[in-house]
Amino acid sequence: MLYGKKNAKAKIYMDVIMSESVVRIPAQQSLFNATSNLVDLIIPGNTGVYDLSQTYVSLLTRVTSNSPALPALIVGTDDGVYDVRVHMKHQLGAQDSIYDDCATPIECLVNSCSMISAVKGGIEDIRKSDVLRGTMSVYKEDLDSRQAKALTTWSGACKDQPWVHGQHVELRGEGTVDSREVTHEIRFNLRDLFDAGQFEAWDSSVYGDTRIHLELNLAQVSLTQCQGSTDITWTSAYQQRVQADGTTPDILNFGYATVGKGGATALPHTLANTTGVFAATSALEMKTPYDSLADCPFWVGQDVSITPSNTGAAAQNLIVSVPEAAATGNQTLAAGAVGDAGRAVITSIDFDNLTGLVTLNFAGTVLECPTQGATESGILSVIVTGTDVSAAAGEVPAITYEACELVATMRSDMQMGQAPKAHQFSRFVFQGDQFTNTSGIQRTYQIPANCTAVLMSITNTQNGHSSFLGSARVNDYRFSVDGEAVTNRAVTYAELSNAGNFKGKWGSSLHYDLLQKTFLNMGPNARYQSMTESVFDQKIPVDQPGDAGTAIGDLGQPGWSTSAADPEKSAFLIGVPIPLKADSSQLLLELNGSFTDGASINIYSYVQVVV
Repeated sequence: MLYGKKNAKAKIYMDVIMSESVVRIPAQQSLFNATSNLVDLIIPGNTGVYDLSQTYVSLLTRVTSNSPALPALIVGTDDGVYDVRVHMKHQLGAQDSIYDDCATPIECLVNSCSMISAVKGGIEDIRKSDVLRGTMSVYKEDLDSRQAKALTTWSGACKDQPWVHGQHVELRGEGTVDSREVTHEIRFNLRDLFDAGQFEAWDSSVYGDTRIHLELNLAQVSLTQCQGSTDITWTSAYQQRVQADGTTPDILNFGYATVGKGGATALPHTLANTTGVFAATSALEMKTPYDSLADCPFWVGQDVSITPSNTGAAAQNLIVSVPEAAATGNQTLAAGAVGDAGRAVITSIDFDNLTGLVTLNFAGTVLECPTQGATESGILSVIVTGTDVSAAAGEVPAITYEACELVATMRSDMQMGQAPKAHQFSRFVFQGDQFTNTSGIQRTYQIPANCTAVLMSITNTQNGHSSFLGSARVNDYRFSVDGEAVTNRAVTYAELSNAGNFKGKWGSSLHYDLLQKTFLNMGPNARYQSMTESVFDQKIPVDQPGDAGTAIGDLGQPGWSTSAADPEKSAFLIGVPIPLKADSSQLLLELNGSFTDGASINIYSYVQVVV
């Protein structure tokens, strides 16, 4: 229902749920894209008491795709449904990064944010919030929570079911009901962006209009098609499930189909040498068995590429009439040859629970051979993969931001004047620094009064790094506070190879001890669940052993030759607890490592305030 009182700056839409009210406040802006990336949301004054811990910013997004022109469509006229994922470019411009395929924390979408009270002034103002909150989420949430909230590219090497579909499509793996594109809501919880977002009783009569301002990294948003023709979905490493020792089960290669129910062995249909006639078919039974449809990478409405193949070993040719060749007519395939592809849209899928095989059904003929001549024979198979939608201009998927609003929870059990009139909490004060030295620096920083802890995230603008996450190649570091050393020796973080790679081995007991003390000094808001200081690559199975033998590192375990090959990409903070005092402090940082073209130091002091 429409809330009765209209504010000059915002309209409030209210849904009453039990003892609480869900209030929707539209953003002041209506257009959002790569250049229009500012969001202003206002909680009107004198409208009630709000629970900020249950309040979030809702950004509605939609991804659309157009069908390609090539290869030719054999069957069907409807547009297919494509699994296109939203992720982020971790470096500015066209430069790629090894982090681009990782499950990026959703907090990295917010570049900077602020909360301002019309009565009491600034509440919080966090520059480079993406670096702070994105990296801190690695500690504050466990793996499952991070994966569930993250912006991902491919479906998830870190998940139990690898073929989890994207958030912007509703994909149906069985039956005849078509899949479809859907609108997806991206949520930014205030408690994840602001420490003041933890307040459960925010009295709008005390603070007046509360403006929440966000600057979004929409220019860094990128779209990736999953399960297209070149996707790793179709490789044997995924279909056959890489085991801990790096080997794969000895089962039939994925990607080939038989025609009809060809028996328990599911072998391709064999054509007779002289009189073979291959009847037209509109159904393809795939060869790979699945434990459940959750493992199956096909869906109803999927646009697939169908490629005939002569898998026979004898030196004989095989004539195929459908799919048609690039030049209309029959294709003559030599033994072992692969023909020209055609496209078709899956109309329904059948799953055999006994054999674990799936059958793809189409609206018309997708495979046919004419009568073979005296010298033609072979074994006909068909390779089925997803179709690409981003190869030509006009087919590139697009993302639109349909609406942005603040979804606030109003306390129906508390009247204005009953909530606290002041809040004591801590907030981050940002300082930025850069250096060009490639081996390290020694710098002194002024730390504000009433500070309890300092966190630092060090970023780099090169391919092997992320501009959103602490990923620079730090070897060791040391802190001194007001001239007194915090530790009696340098804190080791990682041993670097000659290429400046971590090789999947980082951290030390002293590093984690110092970081835990820093979090304890920050109180409940910095409670950590994980010390796995990494984000996970979505294209590299996490259960694979290292690719560089057992000589790397000091534990006698396989390491990784490069950071790009490692399924875990580093995302870490270095921290130091600060003795609480009313005066400012001097913090000396000594930093050593391998920094290509230098690095950026993002310094966040945690300061106690009362508002």
